[in-house]
Amino acid sequence: LLMLNGSLHMDRLLLDEWMKTQEGGKATEAAFILPGFLQGSADFSVDAFSYRKFKAKQVQGKAWVRPGRLDVRKVELLACEGSMGLDGQMRALEQGGFALVSELRLHEVNVQQLFYTTENFGQHSLSHQHVEGKLTSRARYSGTLAQDLSPDMPATVAWSHVEIQKGRLREFEPIKALSAFIKLEELNDVRFETISNDIEIADSEVIIPTMNIRSSALDLELSGRHGFDNTVDYRFNLLLKDLLASKYRILKQNKQEEFGALEESQGGARLFLKMTGTMDNPKISYDMASTVQKIKQDLKEEKKTLRTLLREDFGLFKKDTTLDAAEPLPERPNPNRIRSNDEFEFE
Repeated sequence: LLMLNGSLHMDRLLLDEWMKTQEGGKATEAAFILPGFLQGSADFSVDAFSYRKFKAKQVQGKAWVRPGRLDVRKVELLACEGSMGLDGQMRALEQGGFALVSELRLHEVNVQQLFYTTENFGQHSLSHQHVEGKLTSRARYSGTLAQDLSPDMPATVAWSHVEIQKGRLREFEPIKALSAFIKLEELNDVRFETISNDIEIADSEVIIPTMNIRSSALDLELSGRHGFDNTVDYRFNLLLKDLLASKYRILKQNKQEEFGALEESQGGARLFLKMTGTMDNPKISYDMASTVQKIKQDLKEEKKTLRTLLREDFGLFKKDTTLDAAEPLPERPNPNRIRSNDEFEFE
């Protein structure tokens, strides 16, 4: 067993070149190996690092090596026009490959460059050609890697909080599928100021909780699941007035002379839609389940409001404790109620 402790500095580390070996005069990619004979720790710094398309500079941190195991802590680096931080552990598996647990921090990273340098994270639905913006995120990851360090996607479990500023989606199929309701040119290039959400990866699919997107095309709520096999189940709900406003813009452009001045609707109704199928053949339909659920919720709130008013005005439902926890209703005039501070006299 070789024991090493100290500091390590490298001008550059080209990991993919380091992993190559010569066989018959031809360079081939070799398996990554965690030495079984080495143990120690080191503060390290690398001026320039690269692996495939990913490039970083000013890499520094601390590493511990034990037989078949590598731990890194407080790794900091500059990449994709932003900064990144990493803590993680890699452990060799008896059956080959590695188990990896890590926490990754990103600050104002160029999303387009990140997708390009990571080869779109091994998928093709959302690529560097579709996205722009500045990404700040914190992510936790666990999974397994092959000997060449490629991830085993079905074994991947991850959680991340994501915030994208000054974002842009271009030619993205799930959004373009809404073209039956919004003018297609607006959906080909959607810009938004800020979106944030918690994203999960488990059981071979990406899970997207409900989030609000206020964009150049429309404001909507989006949630859904995206399978690694490209199957999708997205749920959208949009303010009807946004759809009417979009139709109005189109109508105003094409029919202004015929119809004269037009006014936008001020309605607050929502339209619930879903997209299912595959990314190659998405199908948009009405989401009746969500519509029914929204109606039930609205009726429940209306019923609660009515009971509160009846208790205030006529003293009914005094034993209903659920009303005490509700938000107080705004004061409203009631000519039939006498207040304790009102002055009155009998004639």
